Amino acid sequence: MLRNLVVFLCVILSGCAAKRAHTMPVPAEGTREALLLDFAPSGSPCLDGIIVNFLHVGCGSVATMHRPEFMGMALGCHQPQPGATDLFSRGTFIYSGNPTMGDPLFESAMPYCGDNTGVYAVLDASIRELGGNE
Repeated sequence: MLRNLVVFLCVILSGCAAKRAHTMPVPAEGTREALLLDFAPSGSPCLDGIIVNFLHVGCGSVATMHRPEFMGMALGCHQPQPGATDLFSRGTFIYSGNPTMGDPLFESAMPYCGDNTGVYAVLDASIRELGGNE
């Protein structure tokens, strides 16, 4: 009886020993998967969400346009994936630290997000059309 129990336990344990844990492959350097692993929060949940979505849609580079006269800036995807039509690839995000300053670009955009740093709105135009720099 004891011999049968030992044989039974050996069979069960040998079946468990054959199983291996599957590990995820390491993403290639420069890919969006690798960049997402290196992402560090900025302190602005709105900006972090925009940046992560730029990475998610495969944006090659981001352009910015500083607008100090309105306490703001514009940012958008400068190199979207070929054929991309999503908001993060074709739109421009307008940031304003003080939305009551009368920024005509901000006022023509649709409100997107607000946090303790300011308010973001999205404009249905490419950052290239607005003259943003990489």
